[in-house]
Amino acid sequence: MSVYRLAQNLEIKFWNAVIPVMAEEGPLMKTIRTLKQITPTKPRNIALLIMIWAAIGFVSGVILGRLILIFQIL
Repeated sequence: MSVYRLAQNLEIKFWNAVIPVMAEEGPLMKTIRTLKQITPTKPRNIALLIMIWAAIGFVSGVILGRLILIFQIL
């Protein structure tokens, strides 16, 4: 089996598992709907902003680390 075929099969299995979870009546959407009803708007937005900025910082750190590794700056 070629690497391309293996990667293609892995991707198909991934999406077959993820799509039902993210569906309109899936567990992820039910959880998000429940949290929206329970939590007030302002704290939820602040928590969302903190998570977004944490993700941006993590990704930029990974990219910067990879660039340093590639160019052997240190």
